[in-house]
Amino acid sequence: MSARYYKRRTPELRNKFNDIAEDYDACRFSYPAELYSSIWEYAGDFSRALEIGAGTGKATGAFLARGCEIVAIEPCIRMLECGRRKFSAERLNWCNVTFEEYVCTSPFDMVYAASSFQWLSGDDRVRRVFALLRPGGVFARFKTRNVVASERSMANGRLMELYARYFPELAPQSGEGRHMEALEYASAGFVDPLEKEFHVPHVMTAADYVRLIRTYTEYLMFPASKRALFEDAILSELTSGRIELDQKCSLSLWRRP
Repeated sequence: MSARYYKRRTPELRNKFNDIAEDYDACRFSYPAELYSSIWEYAGDFSRALEIGAGTGKATGAFLARGCEIVAIEPCIRMLECGRRKFSAERLNWCNVTFEEYVCTSPFDMVYAASSFQWLSGDDRVRRVFALLRPGGVFARFKTRNVVASERSMANGRLMELYARYFPELAPQSGEGRHMEALEYASAGFVDPLEKEFHVPHVMTAADYVRLIRTYTEYLMFPASKRALFEDAILSELTSGRIELDQKCSLSLWRRP
């Protein structure tokens, strides 16, 4: 994904997720257990965590099951309400604010962001995370990219042809670079970086794939008329066969000294 798309994340675009909260929760993939195991191993014991951009709670449940107290901040009210319906506990506090608006009253053992950190504005975002952590605290950032290899199946090949026709800039291919710039984190004071990658295969119908891409941020940036043409082409031309995805999950971990 070109960096210019991340620069176009605006409050107006963010509010579009209020209209797709249920689809987001139903269609977005969960993160693999191995990813969480890597976080637990790196972090050791922790009891208090801040989740940045909790969405509908795709990552919240794993941290809640870990037994820690969580403050989950989410600016889109319908996304938050969806998450609150799934997870409600005395040690889980949902906050309908942006990261920039959030006021911290005591430091956290862990701050984590699951497919959300790219939404934060300002050059000081990493320094703000650093300031929220106690000494020895951990920042975990992870995200998913769904890759479609054209050679995997006939349906995949046809799908990539449709991307080339309608949205060549959004083609879901591999080759994405690191989603974090090490210099930015090191300059903020973080140490002990650890990066890992996890792959989970998925097979889906054309209709399920259309539902999934309707939750992609970069896809929502384009006019509805153009998106409709693309979706109609997928549904009409991929009536048989299955689309095979590789869910590539990237994890980066850093520690405050």
